[in-house]
Amino acid sequence: KGAVREVSLGPITFVERITEFDRPTKMCYHIESSSPVSIDHEIGEITLSQEGENTRVTWLSKGRVKVPVLGPLVLDKQMQKQGSEGFSAVLSIIEKR
Repeated sequence: KGAVREVSLGPITFVERITEFDRPTKMCYHIESSSPVSIDHEIGEITLSQEGENTRVTWLSKGRVKVPVLGPLVLDKQMQKQGSEGFSAVLSIIEKR
């Protein structure tokens, strides 16, 4: 808890602080800063649960992208896609270990 990490997903970089860590089933985080866009982050949570021989990963992230000309916008499909691709890449690396 309290650790800070930097996550790069394509052109977007996030600085996240771990706010809760219940090994091995749950991690909550807060995006403290991002670039090149600013994000007003509300919720970040990753939970793991056993389903037979498999592990279900549930990832919840909610926030708003601050766009100077248009004002705050709800995270759009592109952000969801990039986040999903980035998280899938992390899971693939873990699975290979």
